[in-house]
Amino acid sequence: MSSIDVGRKGYSQKFRTIIFLLVLGALFTVITIYPSSSPQAASTPRSSGDFRSIPLADIDGNNIYVKDYEGKVVVLEFMATWCLVCAQQEPILKELQSKYQSENVVLLAVSIDPVYDTPDVLRNHIAKKGLTWMITRDTTLMMTNYFQIMEISTILIITPDGEVANIFKGLTDLDTLSRAVDELL
Repeated sequence: MSSIDVGRKGYSQKFRTIIFLLVLGALFTVITIYPSSSPQAASTPRSSGDFRSIPLADIDGNNIYVKDYEGKVVVLEFMATWCLVCAQQEPILKELQSKYQSENVVLLAVSIDPVYDTPDVLRNHIAKKGLTWMITRDTTLMMTNYFQIMEISTILIITPDGEVANIFKGLTDLDTLSRAVDELL
């Protein structure tokens, strides 16, 4: 075998690896941008239970619990800072936050990526995007697993009594979220 054949074989291997990585990246992008037919409400939201006592960590490391907001409508978004759908959801959540700021409504975000979304990453994200709601971390993934979150952005609307009233998967518009919140006020 000549040195030219060996060189071509190495080149071919590198080329196949690059193509494989490009296809894998494109697949990941498609899954992130187009997770499902959005928005879709879950057919049977889970009732109250253990999820209200699952600890979520705020960016200072303090434990936050959904039960801390009993008596309020809680809009709980499962997200990650690298998620393209979540980035599209943020302006809608800003409008929702503004619309209900004087109401009995709390908006919380839960990062499902405790490895990448460190407290510093979340602080920078909040500052860069001008977010006014609390972003927490599901460091144990207990909350994510409880609701079997398979795609993000997923938004739960929780009643003042701590019951899950609605679950929306994918990009969800302001009117849909507002109707769900208004039903509980």
